[in-house]
Amino acid sequence: MKQTKKSLRKIESTVRKLTMQQLIILVFLALMAFSYWWIKVYQNSDVSWDDSQIKLPSSELLQQQIDQQLSEKSQITNAPGANSDRIVDPQAMQIKLTGLTKNITTERIPSVEELKEFFQQHKQQYREQSYFKLSQIIFSHAKYGGQAMKTARQVLDEEMDLATKSETISLNSVEIDERYGSDFSQKLIDLYIDQKDDPTCWQEPITSKVGAHLICFKQVELGAIPTIASIRSLLINDWRYAMIQQ
Repeated sequence: MKQTKKSLRKIESTVRKLTMQQLIILVFLALMAFSYWWIKVYQNSDVSWDDSQIKLPSSELLQQQIDQQLSEKSQITNAPGANSDRIVDPQAMQIKLTGLTKNITTERIPSVEELKEFFQQHKQQYREQSYFKLSQIIFSHAKYGGQAMKTARQVLDEEMDLATKSETISLNSVEIDERYGSDFSQKLIDLYIDQKDDPTCWQEPITSKVGAHLICFKQVELGAIPTIASIRSLLINDWRYAMIQQ
């Protein structure tokens, strides 16, 4: 009886051992099968690091892009008006202008008489800010093209009531030059001085970058002309520049 029990225990132990071995084998086979399946799926996938499918930029292309960005930033920084909010020191600008003019023109200092004569010829350019209140009729280049001046003269000769067709503006010389061109305020000053003894409205038209203007002055405050001593450095620079232009 005892011998039979021993035999049964051996058989049971053997079965248990065989079952555990088989379980291990099955798990191993399952892992192998999963690994094989995963490799096949990955190889058939569209995702690949093959450079024929995913093109990475070359070092040359990256360098070109960097250089282009640096160039664009440099252009923006150096563009006119890029630093328009910077405070300008007039004295520092005058010193720089003096040095620049010396370098590009001449070192010679004009005599007192030369400087005085130059000032007399160009003193209107140094006049301080003037103020104008005037009525005007504009014959624009956009509308009349090259016939703007001729049309203005024809209207003037017809002696119609021009006041009803005019507009009134009140501006200083800086604002006028910004609107109509850098020399227009000087043309107004010259016209006003010419009409001082005969202040008749609507005389000979004058031109601007906009067109031809018929002018009727309402009120004018001419800016003062500075003394030679107060603008001597500026006069010397302008005189030097004028000498090299001759």
